This record gives sequence, structure tokens and C-alpha cells, in this order.
Amino acid sequence: MKTLAGLRALSTQFSPFWERLRQAGGKAGKVLFFSLGDEAISPRRSLCVSLEKGGFSAVCGRRVLSRVSVSGSRAFPFQGYPDPADFASSLDLAAKEMGVSGVAVSIALPKAWTVIKTFNLPHSVKQNLPEVLSYEMDRITPFSSDEALYDFEILKETEEGMHIVVVAAKAEMVLPYLEALAERGFQVERVTSTVSGAGNLCLRSGWKDCIFLEISGGEYSGVVYADGMITASFSRSLAGDDAAKGDLLVSELETRNQGLGKETKILVSVREQSNAVIERLRGLRGVMFVKSSDFGFGSSAADASLSSLGCLVESLWPKAMSLNLLMKGYREKKRPAFSSRG
Repeated sequence: MKTLAGLRALSTQFSPFWERLRQAGGKAGKVLFFSLGDEAISPRRSLCVSLEKGGFSAVCGRRVLSRVSVSGSRAFPFQGYPDPADFASSLDLAAKEMGVSGVAVSIALPKAWTVIKTFNLPHSVKQNLPEVLSYEMDRITPFSSDEALYDFEILKETEEGMHIVVVAAKAEMVLPYLEALAERGFQVERVTSTVSGAGNLCLRSGWKDCIFLEISGGEYSGVVYADGMITASFSRSLAGDDAAKGDLLVSELETRNQGLGKETKILVSVREQSNAVIERLRGLRGVMFVKSSDFGFGSSAADASLSSLGCLVESLWPKAMSLNLLMKGYREKKRPAFSSRG
């Protein structure tokens, strides 16, 4: 009884201290009171795939105590976009080679398949945003809510209202890939866009104000970020000789850079492009050519495209702007996976 009484006395004595520490919300409190069930730090693995014109890139990684690392990567070249069945069989092979069979899959759709819109809405609709967006989807995008996969993020809130970004894709383009993966036993937990992935990759590296340009397969796509938020996106085919390609890219970047700060970084990822075009871009102020090794993922990410790495960051990094087009704007603690298994 004396022992029990002593424990009660100690508990009474120290409980105000623990309560003050818990309420402080500082680093010490976070360390002492963290839970492995906390989504932000719980161990997790992900297999992320970036669909691209000319093939796809797959990267597997893990999160331990909020740290994201890469354990393997593979790249598969195709003519144009891969057929759903070929895509699924190739990813099945890659998953077995990397030892990640059974790990849930996230897919980043190419910019050409997605529509990205930013707009403002009043605070009064905040509690019913999914329903409002479903009703307004055919006004915001070329698709109705029934024929689209989409998600949104509130970029910022001001006295005037909410600034929102919506990313949408036509379901009939995406579903054949999901069905082909389901037939192979994969669970697809997330569908996102290379645009949001690139933004998260830049944000994780400390570049809040930047233009991210990717040149691949006879086309280019890019996104403009200001203070870590998507403000514009663009894509176009590259045609003509090297001089014409260089002129087009320089004109695009100069136009997009208007209104941004002088110190804005222009991050350029180049695949399959001539040295003449590269040298033309190199002459622009702020241009920085980047590859997977520049983002601190090591040799395991050697075969990963920046788009697939961005998808991995979006899936695992606790501070990422995380989109899931499968959810159609609805937020749940546990998001459902797309799978043929019951």
C-alpha cells in the first residue's frame, strides 16, 4: 500500500510538469510524446511510378521517423506511352527485382494528361468544398465530376477567401492502367501528377520560388512555384531544328519568369536533347540543370526520373502537398486502395 501511495504522490507531483511540457508543443514535447502510430513519423514503404512519354520510371523507398530514402529504381523505355498491359507486366518485373512485391503503388500522371487550375472561393464554402467542387467541376475543368479523377489543395487563405488548386484527369485514360495493375495483384493507393511531385521535390530541397522545366521525348512541361505554391503550369511539343527549339524554350522561360524575383531558380531536367539546346538554356540567368543525384537520394535513385522521385516525396514526406485523384477531394484518415482483391 505504501508503494501504491508513493506512486500516486509522484504522479500528482509531476503531472503539472508533464502537462505544461505537452501543451508547450515544442521539440522536446514532440520527442517525448511521439507515437509510432503518428502518420507523420510511422514507418512506411511506397512504390512510385511516373508515367512518361517514352516509358516509365519506378522507384521504391521508405520513411523512417519522417526521413525519406530510396532503396531501388528502374527505368523502362517504350515508344510513346506504354500500353496498360505492358506497363503492368514491366512494373511486376521491377517490383520483384527490387524486392517490393506487395507494396502499395502510387502513380504520377504526365502533365499532358492532367488539367491544373487555380482559382478563388469564399470562406463560406470551406466545410463543403468536395461537394462544391463536384458541382462546379465542369466549369473549372473540361470534365464533369463523373468522368474525372481529381483532388484539390487550399494553397492559402486570406481575408478575401481561399486560393485553391485543382488537379484533374479524365478517368477513361487512367482506369485501364489501374485495372491492369489490379489484375497483377497491385494495390494502387494514390494517383497524382508529376506537377505536384516536382513541386514537393523542390520544396523539400528548399526552393520555394522556382520554375521547374522538364524536357523529354520531343516535348517539354513545366511548373511555376511561388512561396511553395503552384501558380502556373505549361507544356508543349518541341519541333524544328535546334535553333527553333532553343528560341521556343527561352521565350517560354522568360515569359514565365516575368513578375518573379531576380533570384528565382530555373531548374531544368533534360533527357534526349542536343548540346546546342542545352547551351542555349545555360545562358539564361538562374538556370540550374538538375538530375536525381542533386536531391540527396544516393546511388539507389540512379535510374529514377525526377518525376518518380517527386511522386515518392509526395507519398512519404510528411510536409508534402499531397494530392490523390482517386479521392475526388474527400479527405479520410485512411485512403482506400484500388485493387482487385476483396
